[in-house]
This record gives sequence, structure tokens and C-alpha cells, in this order.
Amino acid sequence: MRVAAVVGVLALLAAGALSFLLARDDGDNTTEPRAERRAPREEPAPEPEEPAVELVLAITGAANHAAGPPVEVPPELQMSILASVQQYVDVGLLRPLATSKPVTDEIAGIFDQGTVGRLSSLDRGVLFDEGLPKVRLTNANSGGVFLTGLSDGTGTIALVTAGFIVELQGETRDGPVKLSRSLELTFANDNGTWRITGYDVRVLREGAGIAMPVATAQA
Repeated sequence: MRVAAVVGVLALLAAGALSFLLARDDGDNTTEPRAERRAPREEPAPEPEEPAVELVLAITGAANHAAGPPVEVPPELQMSILASVQQYVDVGLLRPLATSKPVTDEIAGIFDQGTVGRLSSLDRGVLFDEGLPKVRLTNANSGGVFLTGLSDGTGTIALVTAGFIVELQGETRDGPVKLSRSLELTFANDNGTWRITGYDVRVLREGAGIAMPVATAQA
């Protein structure tokens, strides 16, 4: 009898525990896992939109006008000037056409103090392709860059002029456009860095939405 009583008590206790557990599962006391706190993720700055067509420039030749002993434009100087000319084309012409946004401030780094101030004058509309509807470029050509140096009586290169043309064709929402530009960018040594110290630029723009078809700028 005593054993049966003990077994009955244990059965009652087990049934009560099971009922308690079922009540916790069916009730409103369910404990949800605490959400982890995460630091807000910093989104990277958007990359500037790049044109659909690239224009890679190359040097087609170099000559020097010597006031003293004959010298050539050094190859390393040729490559330095070519890099600045390429930056001018990429940042000042191709990118603003692809984005319809103003030229970024990085372009100022290739101009010296005497010419950088003119970037806020009417010359800006000749030097750069700003203020146009967004253009999807379909063709970009250049005949290459010819460098003409000028050395002084000691044989030191004083100036180097990069002469080249850029011809661009593309489509806007209003129709086709064509932009032709002839350029002479003159570089001088500015505290160890060769920068644009003068320019002679002529641009012809054809197509819908063109406000300034023909323009020139000299400095």
C-alpha cells in the first residue's frame, strides 16, 4: 500500500509539471531572444559615373626649339605631361558629358596659379564640356598628342606645348551631338610640377540643346 501511494504521488507531480510546461508554451510569457545591437554601417561614397567610351591618348612625336645648345624633351617629362593631358580629357570633357554634372575640383591641380583663376571666367565654357544634357558617348577620337618644347640658352626646357584634337560623338534625349575641339596646352615647371600655364582652345559643338556652338579661349 505504501509503495502504491508513493507511485500515485509521483504521477500527480509529473502531471502537474507537464501542465505547467504546456501552460508556458501556450501563454503570453514566451521569452523572445534579444535582438543584437549593430552599429550602423557606413555606406561608401558613390563613385563618379564614368563615360561609356574611353579615349586613351598617346604621344605621336616631340620636338624642341632651342635658344642654346640642342636638347630633347626628356621622356619622363613627356610622360608627365601626357598624364596631365589625359586627366584634362577624362575629368574636364568625358566625365561631365556622361554625368551632366560640373567638373570636379581635382581639375585645378593641373593648372598653375596664373591660369587656375580663369577657370571661373567665360573660358570655362570653352575648356570644359559642362552644362550640356547627359550624353551617351558612342565615339571618341584623337589624332594623338604632339609635344613642342622650348629651351633657354642653358639648355633647360622652359615650356612644353601639347597640341591635339578631341572629337566626340554621342546621343542625348533630344538627339545626336558632335563636339570637336582643337587644343594647345602649354606647360611650365611650377615648383617641381609641370602645370598648364597657357592655352589656346577652339570648340565646335553641334546638335540639339547646344547653347554655345562655337567658342575660343586663349591665355
